[in-house]
Amino acid sequence: MSKPINYRPSRDPESDLFMAELARLKANLGSVRALEFINGFLEQGSSAVPDLLDRLNTPVVQQGIENFVHLISIVAQLDPQLLTSLANASKRAAKERRFNRTGGLIQIIKSVGSPQSRRGISIIFAFLTGLGEPL
Repeated sequence: MSKPINYRPSRDPESDLFMAELARLKANLGSVRALEFINGFLEQGSSAVPDLLDRLNTPVVQQGIENFVHLISIVAQLDPQLLTSLANASKRAAKERRFNRTGGLIQIIKSVGSPQSRRGISIIFAFLTGLGEPL
């Protein structure tokens, strides 16, 4: 009796990564119902593209795209650690807002004494100083 062939082709890790990212993209697009919009747009055929471009070709949209490009270039220059700190600060602020509690003056003074608060205040003052410099 012959033995079964025990051969399995090797998997390409890049292909696996691509498929995982594609599945993630599909899930994200599906969660915001973007797939329905994209499919509907594609089903309209070639007539939808010029119509969409005509509607988007306005000074407001052009300025928005230009602002978005500037924003991306600013974010690209930021230190990743600073971006992580900003994300954490946003989460913390949202959490405090949900609780809707107001701290007393003593609590505020105590929090200013922490190294994290002093570092944050220093960053805010550096930002404000840079904002006040002539363009």
